[in-house]
Amino acid sequence: MVCATGKNNSPTIRGTYKIQDRGTWFYSHRLGSGAKYWVRFSGDYLFHSIAMDINQNIIDDTLGKRASAGCVRLSLEDSKWFYDYVSQGTTVFIN
Repeated sequence: MVCATGKNNSPTIRGTYKIQDRGTWFYSHRLGSGAKYWVRFSGDYLFHSIAMDINQNIIDDTLGKRASAGCVRLSLEDSKWFYDYVSQGTTVFIN
């Protein structure tokens, strides 16, 4: 899956983690963006869809390079698959 990870000033944490909780939508007023199909792997670090505004319109579809605030960003289709099929407790390795 092609993804986007954290920018240099907000890098994605590296290491081995266990999948935790999940949800279908979130929005952060602080960041000015949200995403669909989030799956938590550590604290505020998530796998989720490309960035969206408060009305769920795509505002940044960048994938394949560092572009996020630290989360692992996936396409809408891939984030939905990840949400549906990667179960709680699954080990993920972020490098």
